[in-house]
Parts: sequence; structure tokens; C-alpha cells
Amino acid sequence: MLGINPFSWKRRIIEIPSRKIDVGRGETVLDVATGTGLVARELSEMVGLPGHVCGLDISMGMLRMARKKASQAGLTNITYIKGDSEELPFKDEAFDGVTCFNTIVTEQVVAEVSRVLQKGAKLVTTVGRKTRKMSPFLKIIFRLGKKYGFPVFGEIEITELLEEYDFRDIHCLQSIGPIMPVEAKKG
Repeated sequence: MLGINPFSWKRRIIEIPSRKIDVGRGETVLDVATGTGLVARELSEMVGLPGHVCGLDISMGMLRMARKKASQAGLTNITYIKGDSEELPFKDEAFDGVTCFNTIVTEQVVAEVSRVLQKGAKLVTTVGRKTRKMSPFLKIIFRLGKKYGFPVFGEIEITELLEEYDFRDIHCLQSIGPIMPVEAKKG
């Protein structure tokens, strides 16, 4: 199907937080658009019991599934909250790190993440990536997405957007199909 194995993508994308987020025991991390909580559960192990992970998602169905999976794994340092990635329900500078893997990254999402992230803390996210070599199917998907507000970035565009919201040390990591992982520190 399209020459893409979605499970290998998912596995590679989920490996990114543990390699790039730089959070330690006792810290507080936000996982925006947590979905079923896969990244939140990985972060939970990283911050340990003195730490805390907040998984935010707009879908109650996803949150129910995430809570169930965290409970089955015996993880007690995760809180799941219903909310919109463009209007984060948290105070300023509340988090030591933020991951954002399952949402459409817009300017408003970047602004909100910058607001809730502490100075010097890291954001690790994924964005839709501009590329010349796309299958006809992906070209149609991205064309429709752009028409309906799904931004697609090149390295220069995402870097400029992040810099506008006080992010520094921006690195676009090796792309995974049409997805570009990005890490940045709040200045």
C-alpha cells in the first residue's frame, strides 16, 4: 500500500522523544495531541515518579484509551486532559519539555507551546514536510491538506516560524517519509 509501512514510521517517530527531549527524573512534560498516550507513556518512564507527564488531546475517545493503557502499565505519573493544541489550558512556563507528534503544527500551536515551555526547555515535534519526490497519492493529500489548513514546511519555513516564537538551536532531523521531526530550545 503506497510503498509505506506505517508501523515502521510509528516506531521511528516514537523513538524520537527518548533520544531528543532531554528531560530527566522529576521534570514535568507535556505531550500535545497524545492520542492513545504512546509517547506520554514513554515520557512517564523517563521522568519517573517524582516527575509528571500531562497528555493533552481533543478527543475523549483517545483519552479514555490512553488512560486505560497507562493504568494497565501501572503508570501513575500521567494526567490526561481534554484540550485544544491551539489553546493550551496551562499557565505560562509550566513545562520542562513538550512533545507534539500527532497534531497539525500551526503558528498558533507554536505560539502556545512557546508560552507554556520554560526558558531553555526543549520542544520535539513533527511537521508535514515539503518534498519534490512524493507519490501521486501523497501529492493529492498534501494539496488538499494545504487547502484546508494543514501546513507543510521546508526546513527554512519551520525554522523561521520557530525563531519568531523565541526558539533557538533548531534542528530538522532526518525525515521519515513526509514527516520531518524537529527539535528546538526556547530562548
